[in-house]
Amino acid sequence: MYDDGADVIFAAAGDSGVGVFEAATALSTADRQLWAIGVDTDQHESVLRLSGAVHSEAWRRHILTSVLKRVDVAVYEIVKDFAQGRFTPGARLFNVATGGLDVSYSGGHVDDIRIAVETARADIVSGRVVVPWVPAGRETPTEKTGWFV
Repeated sequence: MYDDGADVIFAAAGDSGVGVFEAATALSTADRQLWAIGVDTDQHESVLRLSGAVHSEAWRRHILTSVLKRVDVAVYEIVKDFAQGRFTPGARLFNVATGGLDVSYSGGHVDDIRIAVETARADIVSGRVVVPWVPAGRETPTEKTGWFV
């Protein structure tokens, strides 16, 4: 993808996304900074603790941001409901509006657009902006996008 002109790749592939960090690092030149977006955790920080990672410090210079899956929020909400006697089994949706998804600012690479990101988040949460999430030609699912537990 970098060879085809991409400057940023969001590899939502868990630990296998580490290959994107390696590619961004290896293929960047003095004239072209390549970026990766991490997933699930703040990979700017968690990449330092990856078992077997040999270039983690170099990779950090190419991790633009990460999309965080806030499992802590999900666990808290489920335990709270159980403790209050309101727990019901079944799927639960966690998204930007529920605090289940977030973005990382570690590394400072997106500090200059932080206000714009936070404004966009507020517009999504309020419903002023609706993020398309169903690929063209597919049937629309009945649930809004996010992740489920």
